[in-house]
Amino acid sequence: MTRGFWAALVAVAGLACASQAGAAIVTANWSGYFDYGQAQGGPYYSLSVTFDTALGTLGQTTLAGGGHIEGLHWSAADAGPSPLLSATLVISGPVEPSGFPTTLVQGAYSFGGLTNFGVSHDLQGIAVTINDANRSISLRNFDTSPIDLSSDFLLTTPYSWSFFGASMGTGSVNIPGSAVSSDMVVRAASLSVVGPSGPVPEPGAWAMLILGFLGIGIAVRRQRIRLGSSQGA
Repeated sequence: MTRGFWAALVAVAGLACASQAGAAIVTANWSGYFDYGQAQGGPYYSLSVTFDTALGTLGQTTLAGGGHIEGLHWSAADAGPSPLLSATLVISGPVEPSGFPTTLVQGAYSFGGLTNFGVSHDLQGIAVTINDANRSISLRNFDTSPIDLSSDFLLTTPYSWSFFGASMGTGSVNIPGSAVSSDMVVRAASLSVVGPSGPVPEPGAWAMLILGFLGIGIAVRRQRIRLGSSQGA
């Protein structure tokens, strides 16, 4: 009975986690500077975003060569929690020129993606958009490397890019009273898998899990009844 019980339990757990296969915790990073249109760039910035591909809506598009590009999206109107686990923008470096109309206060700023969140990996590189009630940020790099259309450009595909010539990426940030700018130059971007996604079964998986435990309970009860009947005889 014990061996059968554990075998059934493992099978049910496998069904419950099947929908999570391939899901992962991923960190994306962008860095660069704020462009004042001068020889000397403005303050430097770095943005680090960590998200769970098991949450939100994950979509794929097939390329002509058989490869894929991938995007993850979520909004407050969607059911379930946001895939965004953390997002931090750090502004540092040179002080902005006097008289410049943009307010850029050095420091670290967090984003929760409470309104919507989107991140993608495509032929141009990686892009992100995060919106809260009172702050937002969006960044994209433009990768000009040769493209293999048979390759996969997934959110779980490791990616590293840097460019130190002319601007090869754009971005904007809006943090009222602290950072407002539409002139963000992207100089580096990366994508890396941190680890497997957390065990957060979907509703259908929970249903299978409950039914599985119910079936196990019934099987155990019947076996006990049979054993009792045999001993009584």
